[in-house]
Amino acid sequence: MKLLRLACFIVFAMLPCLLSARAQFDRGVVVGSVRDTSGASVAGVTLTLLKESTKTKVSTATNKAGDYVFNDQPTGDYTIAAQAGTFKDVPPVRFTLDVGSHQRVDLTLVPRSVQQEVNVSAAPSQLKPTAATGAR
Repeated sequence: MKLLRLACFIVFAMLPCLLSARAQFDRGVVVGSVRDTSGASVAGVTLTLLKESTKTKVSTATNKAGDYVFNDQPTGDYTIAAQAGTFKDVPPVRFTLDVGSHQRVDLTLVPRSVQQEVNVSAAPSQLKPTAATGAR
């Protein structure tokens, strides 16, 4: 009887470990960085990860260093897209996330063209002729 209790205790004690170990083997991680065309990191960029088979979307934002991570994602085919206000939207990038992998997807953002128009309207000022005085 004591042996049966001990066996049950060991099985129940190890059950969470076995379940979490299983979860690690059918998932992966997506990591990357976002830079502008000069190579500078871009913080606060919204990234959207789309799992193609289920159309499930998850989003995150880049940190101060321009890095991002999507932890614990199911394996499969994905697209990732980036959006930042002063940059052009990045077309979705397709990739496959394999079992236990760390898939790196680095993105480069192109600045939006800045168009600035300056309108100047002023009336010409009237010059008043003055007599020149010479120094003696």
